[in-house]
Order: sequence, then structure tokens, then C-alpha cells
Amino acid sequence: MYPGPVRAAIQPQATRLDQVTWAVQARVRRASGWVPPFRAASRDRWASGLAASWRPADPVALDLDWSWLWDSTPAGGAISGPGDLRLGVRTEHQLGSLELAGGWQVKLPNAQDQGELGSDETDVRFLGTAGHRWARMALRLSGGLEIRGDPIRFASQDDVPLAWLSGVGQVGPVDLSGRVGGDLATARSPARLEAGLGVAWGSQLHLGTELTVGLTPAAADWGAGAWVGWGAVPSPRRD
Repeated sequence: MYPGPVRAAIQPQATRLDQVTWAVQARVRRASGWVPPFRAASRDRWASGLAASWRPADPVALDLDWSWLWDSTPAGGAISGPGDLRLGVRTEHQLGSLELAGGWQVKLPNAQDQGELGSDETDVRFLGTAGHRWARMALRLSGGLEIRGDPIRFASQDDVPLAWLSGVGQVGPVDLSGRVGGDLATARSPARLEAGLGVAWGSQLHLGTELTVGLTPAAADWGAGAWVGWGAVPSPRRD
């Protein structure tokens, strides 16, 4: 139900309609004018990395995501280094045309706090999704909470509500997707909302790309990403 660039668990980047049993992907992404959580200044970020997903048994799926980061600031500073490792688990259920899913994801503090590549905190994200599935399209609404450790205040955290509306449909061999949503505002954090459009193609060998645009000042002004991966043949499509 969260068939994003393999990292299916929590962020509903629904770029594929059908899931696979397992998959690995290499990807690259650019975000311009993004303000990291707990920070005030924007930056541009390149991220390249690997993602993997595995379904040991229905309805459970596991996934992981890791990137190498390159950041540059308007003042001309630049820094690069490993990003945070993210691990997720989810469960999915389909009752006729109704889709229900829930999952959680943990972000480990692998990225450097120096230079603001990461927060040096362990964060946890929870999300639930309800959707409606037709033969060749699906519409899904997701909501949840991310608990972020504050790198500036000792023993403090920010509980950030999350909301997403996403849809995906099949046109021949191509999957077209759209989504809107992100972080809602809290007393400590501004909203980070964006809209995105994606295109994906292929079954075992799969390719995809996505473009995003920020809807609030703290979100990236724009973003673009692409990925290539390999996985098990997806479940038969419903006609």
C-alpha cells in the first residue's frame, strides 16, 4: 500500500500500484531550498543511496533506507557525509475494495550533527492509511505522528503530525502517481507540505522518477529524484 521507491513503509510515496515480494533500489534525489527540522536556514541537498524491501509473509513487510548526503548553503558552505539509516515495518489488509495499513519507522542517529546533516537523535514515526482500490487505480489517505528528538534542547522532543493524500493509477505498462501533504505545523516546527508527481515503469527491472514542489516556506522549493531497481515479479494486476 506504500509502494514508494521501495521504501514502502511510512512515507506514502505511492509510485507503484502493485507491491513486490522483495526489491532493492539505487536512487538519487535533489532538494533545493529545504529547511531541516530545528534549523532556521535553508540549504540545497543531493542524496544518493540504497533502499530495500522484503515481505517475509503477508501481510507484513520490512524495509530499510540509507543515503550519502551532499549539502550546500546560500552562504557558500558545503558538507557531505553519511545520512541516517531508516528501518520500517508495516502491515497491510485488503477488505474487498477497502485498503487498511499501519506501520512505524525508526531513524537511527548515523548522520553527523556537525554541519546539520542529521540531528544525532533517534526519531520514530507512526502512520496509518485507509484507501479505496479500483481495478487500475487507488486513492489513499494517511495520517500519523513523528516523534523527533530536539538536538538543540537537552532531553526534549517535538511531536509532529503527518498527513498525506496520495493516488496512483496504471496506464498501460506505466504507473502514474500524485501526492500532497507532509509535516503539519507545531509550536516548535513550521509546516513542511509538498506536492509530487511520479512515473514508474517495469516489473523485475523497474525505473522511476518523481518531481515535487514545496507548498510552505520550510519545505523544499522543488525536488527531483530518480531510481532504478530489481525485484520479484509483482502480484497479478486486477482487471
